[in-house]
Amino acid sequence: MSNIVYLSLGSNLGDKESNIASSIAMLGAYIENTDIRTSSFFTY
Repeated sequence: MSNIVYLSLGSNLGDKESNIASSIAMLGAYIENTDIRTSSFFTY
């Protein structure tokens, strides 16, 4: 059985895009996941 999860990530320190990308990579390594999809990054 699979579950669909929508997760929102954010960062306000340092290289924001790199921090979020690292978090996504760590999440993929921690959880046995075969399908992680992401939306575009946008900053203010």
